[in-house]
Amino acid sequence: MVKDFDRWNEVKKELDIFDKDILFNEREIWLCHLGLNIGIEQNGAPYNFSRPVLIFKKYSSKHALCFPLTSKGDDNKFYFPLFNYNFLKLKSYIILSQIRTIDCKRLKRKLGKLSLLTFEEIKKSAQDTFDLKPRVPCGNSDI
Repeated sequence: MVKDFDRWNEVKKELDIFDKDILFNEREIWLCHLGLNIGIEQNGAPYNFSRPVLIFKKYSSKHALCFPLTSKGDDNKFYFPLFNYNFLKLKSYIILSQIRTIDCKRLKRKLGKLSLLTFEEIKKSAQDTFDLKPRVPCGNSDI
């Protein structure tokens, strides 16, 4: 597949001049303009450069940390399965290894919101995946 970076660049220019407040929150799934990326980095769909993402952390009214979703998940620690969410048309997986920051200008439309329980499970999976457990100080031996 030949990627149309020129067309994505034109879409990106349009997104950049977009100046409207978008209200988004953590736990929400949004259709997002992820664009075309390099190698194994997750792309948006070829026809509109969009893909669902989970808003994982909201840093400001314009800046968030998100995980892209895919319908082609795997049974390993880098994928978190989402089941029983009617707003997702396909069986979906959160790609924990593809975490990224975005500007809210990339957000196209809200698809739905995850339950608090599912979101807490995702947070734990992310901690385990990236070994983000708090470390206990061991005195001066670490210096």
